[in-house]
Amino acid sequence: MTTTSERFDAAHPRQSTLAERLAHVRWIAGGTGAGKSTVADRLGELFDVTVVHGDPAEPGWIARSGPEHPNLFALSRLPPGSFWAGRTARQAYHATPSVHGETLAHLVQDLLALPADRRILVDYFGVLPRHVAPLLSRPGQAVFLLPTAEWRHGVMLGRHGPVVDEVLAKRLVRDGMWDARVRKQAHRLGMPVISVDGTRSVAATAAEVAEHLDLGPAHGPRDSGQGGH
Repeated sequence: MTTTSERFDAAHPRQSTLAERLAHVRWIAGGTGAGKSTVADRLGELFDVTVVHGDPAEPGWIARSGPEHPNLFALSRLPPGSFWAGRTARQAYHATPSVHGETLAHLVQDLLALPADRRILVDYFGVLPRHVAPLLSRPGQAVFLLPTAEWRHGVMLGRHGPVVDEVLAKRLVRDGMWDARVRKQAHRLGMPVISVDGTRSVAATAAEVAEHLDLGPAHGPRDSGQGGH
C-alpha cells in the first residue's frame, strides 16, 4: 500500500521529505475518551504552541474526498447519523476511514498549509502509529493516550446519556478494537503509550505528554486545578 509520504514525495520530487517538512509538528492520538483534546489545549497554553484539533475538520475532509479515499467518500453519500445502521461493530471498524489512513492524508494537507515557523500540536483520534510513523523525524514526536474500557464507558455515558443503546454499544466495541491496534503498532514501532483510567489529574497527564514530546520548559499560565479526562 502506498503511504501518504510516498504519494506526496512522488508528486513533489524536488521538495524536502514530508517528515522534514513536518518536523515542527507533534501528535497526540489514541482512543476515544482519553482526554486528548483537554491535554492538547492545556499544553497549547503552557508551551505556546498552535493546537490543531482533527475532529472538527472531518466534515470538510469528507466533502473534499473522492473515490481515491473510498471510505471517506462513502460517508459523503450516507444520510446523517446512519453510519452504524445495519453494521456490526467489526464492520463499522473496517469502514472507519482512519483505519485505512484516509483522514490522515487530508490532515497532512491542512498542516502543510500552516506556517512552519511555529510548533504545532495535533490532537486527533484518527491516527494509527503505522500511518504516522513515516511523517516523524523521531518516534518521540507522537504519543498515544489509551483509556481503560471502564473509563471510556463512563466518559461515553456522560457524553451520550445514561442508557447504553445499540449504537453506543457498537461504538464501544469498535473503539476497543481501535485501541488494541494502536497499542500493538505503537509497541512494535517504539512509540509511547499512556494509559488513562481517571485516577490522575489533567495536569499530571499533560506533564507526561509534554515530556514524551520534548516540548521544553513551560512558560504559559499554570494552575493547580484537578480535572477529568
